[in-house]
Amino acid sequence: MWAKDVGSLELARERIATYLSSRHLARDDFHFHTQAEMLSVLGSVTGVLTMVVTALASVSLVVGAIGITNIMLVSVLERTREIGVRKALGARSRDIFWQFFMEALV
Repeated sequence: MWAKDVGSLELARERIATYLSSRHLARDDFHFHTQAEMLSVLGSVTGVLTMVVTALASVSLVVGAIGITNIMLVSVLERTREIGVRKALGARSRDIFWQFFMEALV
C-alpha cells in the first residue's frame, strides 16, 4: 500500500504492521522509518561532520601560523648583522619590517 499523503501514512503503517505481524508469527522484528526521520538523522550526521572538519581546519591553520612564525623568527635571528648594517646606513624600522613581511608573503 502506498501512502499518497501524510494523513494516510499512519493508516498504511498500521496495515503493513498488521500484515507483517501475521507473516512473522506475531513477532515485532521489523521497524518503519519515514523520510522525515531519515532526513533528521542525515541532518544530525552532517552537523557533526561539519564540526569535525571545522575543528581540523582550525588546528591546521594554527599549526601553519606557528610554523610561519617560527621560520620568520629564525630568519630574523640569522640576519641580525644585515639588519644592523641597514640600520647603520639609515634604514627605518618600518622598512626592515616591510622587507621581512614581503618575504613572509612570498
